[in-house]
Amino acid sequence: MKKPVKILLIVLCAFVFTAAAAVFAVCLRLSDPGARVVFLSPSTQGANLYADGVTTERENMNLLADLVQARLEARGFTVYRSDPDKTFREAVDASNALAPSVHAALHTNAVSGENRGVRGCEVYVRRHDYRSLRLASCLYESVSAATPTEDRGIKYTDTLSEVTDTASPCVLVELDFHDSPEGAAFLTGNREALADAVADGISRFFEASVSWKLLLRSLLR
Repeated sequence: MKKPVKILLIVLCAFVFTAAAAVFAVCLRLSDPGARVVFLSPSTQGANLYADGVTTERENMNLLADLVQARLEARGFTVYRSDPDKTFREAVDASNALAPSVHAALHTNAVSGENRGVRGCEVYVRRHDYRSLRLASCLYESVSAATPTEDRGIKYTDTLSEVTDTASPCVLVELDFHDSPEGAAFLTGNREALADAVADGISRFFEASVSWKLLLRSLLR
């Protein structure tokens, strides 16, 4: 074999080895979700009244967060909570100061006008963030299985500040629409099942292996 060819082969082998090592390092980093530390941020929107005329989004989501927290702590998680008397901006600041492994904002949804009666769960996530997308996927799959209607998918946002400004992997979950009688009844009457679903989705995030499909999606969108 001629010397130039040998040199070329050595260079190619070195390049392949370096690329493989880099891919392995990325996979190793992405597959490690960090310590089992969670920040729950239930809605503080006390003016958002459910269709039952009694329940508010803030009240119901904080009751749900109580149940989720108990389930996660029973599984060995450390759970922090936002202060329901403070704003979502203060929740973001508190989360960023604590640096949890994940941040989950818990909300219920509403529409106006003739579209009332819309149902279903949707999960909001920021763009180009693999860990947040994986968290969104785990939570959506779990919560969607617990809802009685067709759900609305994982959606990207550039405007929801709690999602875009939180440093940790972060999602905002809209569990269902509270402005229809059916949605309000489901949300208030099924807290235990919804708490199971949210806790299971968060737990799954810490157990899931690297998803090449989600990784590619996070690079492209």
